Amino acid sequence: MALFGKKTAGDTAASTTSSKELLATYELAVKSISDGVMVIDSSKNATLVNPAMLQIAGWGNDDAIGLNYKSILNLLDANDNQPTDVDSPIEVAFSTKKLFECKSCKVLTKHSGERVPVFLAVIPSGDNLVVTVRDITKELEEDREKTEFVSTASHEMRTPVASIEGYLGLALNPETATIDERAKAYLGKAHEASQHLGRLFQDLLDVTKLDDQHIKIDPHLTDVVALARNVFEGQAERVHEKGLNYIFLPDQNVSGERTIAPVLYAKVDQDFLRESVDNLIENATKYTPQGAIEVNVTADDNNIVLSVKDSGIGIAPEDLSHIFQKFYRADNSDTREIGGTGLGLYISRKRTEDTGGRMWAESEYQKGSTFFISIPRLSNREADELKKLEATRAAMMQGEDTQLNPFTGQVSAKAIPEASNYRPVAAPETPPAQPVSTPQAQTPAVTEAPQVT
Repeated sequence: MALFGKKTAGDTAASTTSSKELLATYELAVKSISDGVMVIDSSKNATLVNPAMLQIAGWGNDDAIGLNYKSILNLLDANDNQPTDVDSPIEVAFSTKKLFECKSCKVLTKHSGERVPVFLAVIPSGDNLVVTVRDITKELEEDREKTEFVSTASHEMRTPVASIEGYLGLALNPETATIDERAKAYLGKAHEASQHLGRLFQDLLDVTKLDDQHIKIDPHLTDVVALARNVFEGQAERVHEKGLNYIFLPDQNVSGERTIAPVLYAKVDQDFLRESVDNLIENATKYTPQGAIEVNVTADDNNIVLSVKDSGIGIAPEDLSHIFQKFYRADNSDTREIGGTGLGLYISRKRTEDTGGRMWAESEYQKGSTFFISIPRLSNREADELKKLEATRAAMMQGEDTQLNPFTGQVSAKAIPEASNYRPVAAPETPPAQPVSTPQAQTPAVTEAPQVT
C-alpha cells in the first residue's frame, strides 16, 4: 500500500478492506460498551442504536433502526416534564450544531414507565448527531448515602465542639477564670483549633445542603455595588490589622468633591452573593502577607463582574485548575502554615452558579490572584419593573387590598406574578446601558470563564 504519491488499484482494494475492518471494529466497540449510543441522521431517524441504549430506553431486543429518535428515547427533565422542541437537548443540538450535556435528565422507559436518571451528551457530527446516555442511578444513590452520612456526622459532632469552644472561652475570660500566661497560651491555641473545627463542620453542612439542593434560593433585586461595598466595609478592620492597603475601586471615581459610584442591578440571592464575596476577601487577606487588596465591580450591557484582586502568594499553575474542588488545598511551603478547610471556594462557586452566575480565577504564582464573579445584569427599566413587583408583593404580604379591577385599573393580588418567578422583559425602545467601569480598575475584559475541573 502506498502511503505517499499516487494510489494504485491494489492500494484502493486494500484501503476498502481496511475501512470495512475498521468499521466492523467500531461497531463491535459500540455494541460492547455499557453507555447507550444512538446515531441520528438529518431526518431525525436512528441509523445506529447499541444494545445498551435499547436496554436503558426499555426496548429490550426490539429493532429500532430507522425509527424517529423520539419514539426510541423518551426524555424527561429534572421535574419529569417532557421537553418541547424549543428546549429539547437533541433539537437544540440540531439547530446550534454544538455539544449539549445534561446531568439532570431522565429516560422514561418504553414498557414499564420507569424514570431512569441519566447523564446525556449530544455530539454533532456533520449532519448527524451522536447521542450517548449513561445510567447514573447507582452514582446518585452512592452520592445520597455519602451526603447523608456527612450531614449526620457533622451535625452530631458540631454540638460537642461548640461546648468545648464555650468552656475554653470561659477559661480565657479574666472575669470567669484566673490562669497564668503559659496556660493562657495553651488554652488560646486550643480555642483557635476548636473554632477551626467548628467552621469545618459548618462548611460540611453547607456543602451537603448545597449538593442535595436543600437550601432554598431566594433571589431579589440587588444593587450589586452597594452590596459589595457593604461586604468590603465589614472586612476592613481585619485587613487593616494586617497592614494591607484596602481599596474599593468603584468609590475611586471622583468628580469634583463628589464620589460617583455606578448603580448596577441584578436579581440574585443576596445572602449567597454576600457570602461568596466575603469568602473571596477573607481568602485574599489570608494569602496576602503584604501589599494590597482591591475590590471592584464592573459591567457591560449583559453582565456584572465583581472581582477581588490581591498581591499575595498566588496560585501555582498545577493548582489553579483544582482550587474549586471539594477539600482541595494547594500544598506548598507558602500554604502549609495557613489554615483552611478546602471547602470555601467550592461553596462560593456552587452558590454563585446556583444563582445563575459564574466564578473563576486568574493567578500568577508569587505575584497575586484575582477571583471573579459574573452575574446577569438587569437594565434600569427591568430593575424598575421588578421594584414595582416586589413592592406590590410586599403590600400583599401585609394584607393590603391590591385586587385589580380591569375597569378601574386597581391592582389585584391575582394579577401580580410572584417576584421570584420574574423574568426580565426585553425593552428595545430603551437604549442599552453603557458599560460601567472605573479608571483605576485593572480587571481583565469579561470573557467566557475557563472550565474548572
